[in-house]
Amino acid sequence: MSKKNEIQIRFADESIGEPLREWFKEPGVLRWFPCQENKEVDDTVKMLCGFTRWKCALTAFIDDKPIGLAVLFLHAYKKIAHQCLFGMVVDPDYRNQGVGTHLLLSLMDLGKKNFNLEVLYLEVFEGNPAITLYRRLGFKEVGYHPYWMKEDDGKFRSKIVMEKVLN
Repeated sequence: MSKKNEIQIRFADESIGEPLREWFKEPGVLRWFPCQENKEVDDTVKMLCGFTRWKCALTAFIDDKPIGLAVLFLHAYKKIAHQCLFGMVVDPDYRNQGVGTHLLLSLMDLGKKNFNLEVLYLEVFEGNPAITLYRRLGFKEVGYHPYWMKEDDGKFRSKIVMEKVLN
């Protein structure tokens, strides 16, 4: 990748909402998220953008084009503020190009340095290709929910819970 096409990571702001909506419209993307209807997607985008006010969300860019978002879902309660769920979305056109790795490494660094996080965890559908990335970066499976989501056809989708202790 040339210097011009280098991945840059910056704090996210609410302008990420429109690209995020576009990514969710791409065929197959919603397969990996619990939202389905347009209203649910709008609510998800609004929720994700809402975390930008606390500087706990990062956007990946190439040539000033947003290509990914990662968000720490911070806790307000002191007893559990040491750990945090995160979410991540990468533009389908930029997957398998190191964007997720850059975002997640930057998010782990942000969590440790700015929010004193000791543990990050995630929830991911079984079969999601991103599981390879999470394992490569040291996340371990700690939970499994076989009946987490019910599809329109009545079949269930399983969810895996993974976590990583931040050193």
